Amino acid sequence: MEYDEYEALKDLTKLGFPFFRTGSREICNPAPIGTDVDFVVLDENLHLLSPFGFENTSSAGLNEYGESNFCTYRKGEVNLIVVNTHIEFRKWKVATAAAKQMNLIKKRDRIDLFQGVLYGNWK
Repeated sequence: MEYDEYEALKDLTKLGFPFFRTGSREICNPAPIGTDVDFVVLDENLHLLSPFGFENTSSAGLNEYGESNFCTYRKGEVNLIVVNTHIEFRKWKVATAAAKQMNLIKKRDRIDLFQGVLYGNWK
């Protein structure tokens, strides 16, 4: 059985880290089918999630958002975006809420909005 959103919800709750869902499954209405599920996780102490079966997928370079101030992990269909400050956590929450409110279907539009909210890179 592949690791899925339900298993991730159980595990993240057990770990005790604050988290919320983001990405196209959360933002788009109707939600796309066949996409991964994304969660933003606040981990102030930067615990490594590898012991929990998550693979660190952070690259040494820039990510698709043009920055590298968060780490990413993957297990099955689940992607974790791990930030280590409450400010960054709230920025991701605001960007997710705004994108959801605007129902930004196009990925490029979502990336542009996140760029503005997270890093002040408004186009």
